[in-house]
Amino acid sequence: MNISNIKISNLLGSPAHFDFYFDSIYHTIFQLKEDYPDFYKWYYDQVRDGILNGNREIIFTIAKDYIAGVAILKKEQNEKKICTLRVFDNFQHNGIGKKLVLGSFDYLHTYKPLITVSSHREYQFRRLFNYFGFKKGSELSNYYSFGKKEITFNGTLE
Repeated sequence: MNISNIKISNLLGSPAHFDFYFDSIYHTIFQLKEDYPDFYKWYYDQVRDGILNGNREIIFTIAKDYIAGVAILKKEQNEKKICTLRVFDNFQHNGIGKKLVLGSFDYLHTYKPLITVSSHREYQFRRLFNYFGFKKGSELSNYYSFGKKEITFNGTLE
């Protein structure tokens, strides 16, 4: 399968392309609002502004003319984090997750970025996290969403 990773910041020179892909990515991951109630506001405010300011990035994978995977990254002096990591069902088991994580390492300049996942989705990431040697940190109740636990890997949330 022919796949390619694209950094959304590379599209800043073409506002129409940037807006198209930024919106398209949101529509592929909007279901995350179930686990993260302020997801829309976070995405359209913090992520967008962060990309424009150079401290956030979205790496996305195109396969068969579809968005197949997404990594949303945060790079600040005190925090290097994979905020969102998704490979869509039709494209799993093709190495896309590994390529997104490797691209994340490159952007964040670390092999051990902080990442958190909702406890009821942890099983989806287990193989990938084991492959890269990610270490489980803590479980936080009600951190992003009431009644749900968030699990940290490679560090803790402040």
